[in-house]
Amino acid sequence: MNNELKKIIFISGAYFIENSYTGKYKLEVDCNELVGKYIFNSTYYNNKIKWKIKKKHFSEFINKLSELNVFSWKNDYSDSCVCDGGYWSLKFEYLKNEPIEIKGDNAYPNNFEEFYLILEKYFPIIKMDNKYRWNIQKKYS
Repeated sequence: MNNELKKIIFISGAYFIENSYTGKYKLEVDCNELVGKYIFNSTYYNNKIKWKIKKKHFSEFINKLSELNVFSWKNDYSDSCVCDGGYWSLKFEYLKNEPIEIKGDNAYPNNFEEFYLILEKYFPIIKMDNKYRWNIQKKYS
């Protein structure tokens, strides 16, 4: 089914972002055109970047997701005991099948950290932008 992927969308954010540099970001991968988009929004800082993805790079990324069984994660991860934490969602859009959306609210699959490291490895803009935002926050706080 992976060869029928049309789009992958990952969103991550923190609650109460109005006065924060944590904000939320969206990573969108067009699997047909092999184009990546990164969008970050917060009150103090916004960033939008678009780039072309090499076919080999994309294939390796999909293989890594498969190795982690990301396509088999359950649909919802929530911890109602935590307040004001963070949320995330991962959506797979397919050419012929219904989209699959996996989301979490202060809870994550067991191998989420490995998944996130793979995102940072294949899409380093996530890590670079995060570091830049925290440096700005330190400078002006």
